Amino acid sequence: MAIYFILRHFIGFALQMTPATLLLLLPFDPVCFRLPAKRQWLAFIGVSLGLSAIYSGLAYATYTVNPDAGFLFGNAFMIAGIAVVVAMFFRLINERAMRKLFVVFMVIAFAAVQYSLANVLLANMPRQLAVQDGQSYDNNTFLAYLIVTAALIGPVALFFRRPLRVYIRSIQPTGSRGEIMLLIVLTAIYLALNALFTMFWARFHLSADINQSYYIPVILLQTAMLLIVYYSVIRLSNQHSEESERQLETAIIRSDHERIHKDMEKQRERLHDMRQLLRMMSVIAKNGSREDMQNYIDESVEHIHITDKRFCADRQLNGILQYYASMAANQGIDFSVQAMCGDLSFISEIDLTVMLGNVLENAIRAAREWRTQHSQEPASIRFTADDRKSLLRIQVENSCENVVFAAPAPADGGDGFLPAEAFQSTSGSGEGLRRVATIAKKYEGVASFRYDENARRFITRITLVMS
Repeated sequence: MAIYFILRHFIGFALQMTPATLLLLLPFDPVCFRLPAKRQWLAFIGVSLGLSAIYSGLAYATYTVNPDAGFLFGNAFMIAGIAVVVAMFFRLINERAMRKLFVVFMVIAFAAVQYSLANVLLANMPRQLAVQDGQSYDNNTFLAYLIVTAALIGPVALFFRRPLRVYIRSIQPTGSRGEIMLLIVLTAIYLALNALFTMFWARFHLSADINQSYYIPVILLQTAMLLIVYYSVIRLSNQHSEESERQLETAIIRSDHERIHKDMEKQRERLHDMRQLLRMMSVIAKNGSREDMQNYIDESVEHIHITDKRFCADRQLNGILQYYASMAANQGIDFSVQAMCGDLSFISEIDLTVMLGNVLENAIRAAREWRTQHSQEPASIRFTADDRKSLLRIQVENSCENVVFAAPAPADGGDGFLPAEAFQSTSGSGEGLRRVATIAKKYEGVASFRYDENARRFITRITLVMS
């Protein structure tokens, strides 16, 4: 009997405490943890289970001495346990207090919903008098919490992990204060109404002969109203945040396009002017029979490249390839192109320029660094593209010595290719690759990247849907 009582109360308390405890961590990235992520999770699980073990032992001791005090002890211990976990949460999460406070209220709301639905379920179970003997988790209560927790924890954890995480990141100390206070006040009102109605029902429904079925719709209505408000406010806020990010990304892409386009025009003008000047000097040197000067200028002319070669039928792609081929040639980098593409009007000039500009600028920078470190070995860039089966496939391979991976790097899909988030540039944060991925996603495509350590080559692979 004692073992059964202790085990049932241990699991029952854990069903209430552990899911809520772990939900506190879900909206935050591991970088917010003061402990390593694995240790942080284990610490919270350990505290929750430890409190459950202490409670089950003390509950049994209280019950054997004074059965009437068992239920009151359970409530008091639950409040003390919540205080311990919340204090631990505030200590071990390195984030703004407003964000942490909001998550605490969200978890309390989850616990209230869990409690309310368990009571709804209890109202429809065969009546049992064990709770009157001081057992906080009689058979029906234990079973009700088990069913409700199993049904809730999946979707609630998904909500905390995704929409709520996005919302938490958007909370600012000033701009979000009114919105956060509204949600906190609504949560407090819900908790108060829930508690008052539950107390009223427990005290008067038998003596006043109130229909038992009234309890269920009232509790469900209260819970539904709270969830609708939460979902609406958080969803609208996330949409607003996503729209702001899209507008910022569009502005950055346009800025990149203008910069690359101006650089292309300046480069072509500069190289044309310089080539013409050197040709004139060469003519002067020939007329003056200054052979050394002539040889020097002729050699300089040969090393100043501006490519007029036609790489593909599409005007914009051809212009981009001509520009970067000229840039690579002037830095002694072998630039080979195989582009079997027709009309690429499905992608805007801005997007194509920024996407390939970021890829090819990175490739030239990496190849130049390769030449610095391997002066006896050639540096090269290989560009291939085709537009078969309504897909535009682009692949860029370039010599590359150093690659900085983000920590922790995400797993590849089995072919060694990784998303943009897996990489950082040697001099920045890798935003160029992320911009490439953003543009690819806009055209229902994907951009992935791979570093071949044996061949010392960085490979960019882009696939876009032509529509």
